[in-house]
Amino acid sequence: MDTQTATQEPAPTPPRPREAPPAPDRDAGTKPDGGAPEAARARRLPAGGFDGNFRSNKARYVLQCLLATVAVMVMLAVMSSIANPAVMAALGASAFIAFTMPETKSSQPRIMIGGYVAGIAVGSACCGLVLLLVGPAATQPTWLPVVAGGVAVGLAIFAMVVTNTEHPPAASLTLGLVLGEWATLTVVVVLVGIVVLCAIKRLLRPVLRNLL
Repeated sequence: MDTQTATQEPAPTPPRPREAPPAPDRDAGTKPDGGAPEAARARRLPAGGFDGNFRSNKARYVLQCLLATVAVMVMLAVMSSIANPAVMAALGASAFIAFTMPETKSSQPRIMIGGYVAGIAVGSACCGLVLLLVGPAATQPTWLPVVAGGVAVGLAIFAMVVTNTEHPPAASLTLGLVLGEWATLTVVVVLVGIVVLCAIKRLLRPVLRNLL
């Protein structure tokens, strides 16, 4: 037998697969993506049940809440002729956004007023359509407010998204108009109320900061 065939070289050893790097520690001082240190994140997390920034900004928190209180009082004085609680609740929610998140998109005047215009337009159209097809509230079936309210809110959300005027309280306004008693005075006073709120926020803009 040939010596070359008798002595065969051993087969090469396949390379060992590389071990995957250890998963980043979620409790480490930095985020896995190299973000802010843990201390920076802790400032945004509740400390003992309170906002992490409250301890160092007590005066600002109290001031902006007091300003929101005064603004709501002014709006309620303007809206004294409205008896629709859902409509009034929408303005209260708008005041929360305006005074706790004044620098966000949802609290900008164009978004707030535009969202209310979209919500009022959809709510008024749904009310008119129901009145035209079914008749006054006394003759309407019990299931109709459920359907009309859901459709109205969905259309209001669509209108705000399409027009880039996403203001969540405006959807509540739409629902209040559909389920409550629609009236021209209600629409006018609500528009005046949101304009007054935007004017107050603009006047106080130098002292307002995001609290959330």
